[in-house]
Amino acid sequence: MRRRSEMGDTWIEDEMPYDGRRRGRVRCADGKLRVVRLAQTADTFFTIPANDGRGSRGYVMVENEEFRFFTYPKTNAGERK
Repeated sequence: MRRRSEMGDTWIEDEMPYDGRRRGRVRCADGKLRVVRLAQTADTFFTIPANDGRGSRGYVMVENEEFRFFTYPKTNAGERK
């Protein structure tokens, strides 16, 4: 079952009882809509850990009535904190 945002462009799937994979269609920082993989459980009340399958890790949260993907910052050495 998909949970759509109020604007209707973005969505996330509710938890599947037997399959650990969840997806969501979210708006990224560059303005494009992408499908990301979501963690099974949220790390806080407001965010869900996610990755875009291209090496970017971050979290999904609601901003301006749609689901948005924010990446974690990189360190100077190019490794993630």
